[in-house]
Amino acid sequence: MLYVVVDGPRAEIELAWLVPSEELARHGQRVMMSAKPHLRFGASAKPGTRDKWLKYRLTREELPGALLAALQRIEPPGG
Repeated sequence: MLYVVVDGPRAEIELAWLVPSEELARHGQRVMMSAKPHLRFGASAKPGTRDKWLKYRLTREELPGALLAALQRIEPPGG
């Protein structure tokens, strides 16, 4: 799952979290909305945070490489 913080007026990604769906299923907050179960993702964008999603947080510069690596794990080059 990809979550991004975007500066609307500049249309720039500030931070992103690339979270494996298995991790979200394991550690996401389970809530009921309109009588249906949902998983809630809540991460901190504050500098120095130590929340459970920190290891998945990426800067704008780190995001392209992380996305390419994730895609290669799904289908390796030449696969």
